[in-house]
Amino acid sequence: LASNVYNAIGSYDVTLTVWAGPCMDDSMITINVYESPIADFIRDSACATDTIRYTDSSHFIPDPVTSFIEFWDWDFGDGIGLATDTNPAYDFPNPGTFITTLIVTTNFGCTDTMLDTVTIFPKPQADFTWTPDSGTILNAFISFFDETISDSLTTWDWSFGDTATSAIPNPTHEYLDTGFYPVRLVVTDTNGCMDTVSHTIRILPDYTIFIPNSFTPNGDGFNEVFHPKGKGINEKGYQFYLYNRWGDEIWGTSNFLEPWDGTVNKGDPAPTGVYVWLIISRDLTGRSHTYTGHVSLIR
Repeated sequence: LASNVYNAIGSYDVTLTVWAGPCMDDSMITINVYESPIADFIRDSACATDTIRYTDSSHFIPDPVTSFIEFWDWDFGDGIGLATDTNPAYDFPNPGTFITTLIVTTNFGCTDTMLDTVTIFPKPQADFTWTPDSGTILNAFISFFDETISDSLTTWDWSFGDTATSAIPNPTHEYLDTGFYPVRLVVTDTNGCMDTVSHTIRILPDYTIFIPNSFTPNGDGFNEVFHPKGKGINEKGYQFYLYNRWGDEIWGTSNFLEPWDGTVNKGDPAPTGVYVWLIISRDLTGRSHTYTGHVSLIR
């Protein structure tokens, strides 16, 4: 066996001559030496479950004449990830240290390999809680508490859903109007790994109810009905009853929009007098409120 290292590309005629006593024979073949590729790549920083983008930068020295890279074989080293794209992207599912291997192959079958050790850092698991669960417009201060699972956070980026922001771990924020607000927290740790979580909070109208003490259902178009009104009232579970002086129920409804028009159960006008009412209602948080009182009916 014989071997030789060719230091330059080109075509080489190789001749083999053999002797057997006075007899001789020879054979010649032409060997083509092509450019060898140099495998190389760059990549993003690495956090678990993040997409790591690899960029191939393999090349030739000197520039090739007829050779080009035809195949890319990637092994991300975690026993799962393989790719044949030129510039692949991969999500390492778990933290750890892995060796990424790239093998490039030219159109003439020449190959080169590059190895790169990748440390995949664990990501923080962002979360937060808040109190109270639902604020009201008269008690609109909401306190937020970072509950992220991580021992190395460096930044907190809060967005409260109303253009206001904060950069402290446990902020308190006052909302100026009722409604639903998507609150977002973005955390970053010492390795530059980030995570985001969002929750929606609700600011309710404050519960108020106004109950008149008299009405005049006489057909003049003014103050014709007895109708409690309010804000922040949950119409589900609403009950409104009227009783005469003997304690008999004479009228009732579960419709918050329905007033008492001064008639009794059969539609007959109730006489002038003082009547007892009972109202059971719930606020928008589900808490029950019960009220009783008197109303004067004047004809």
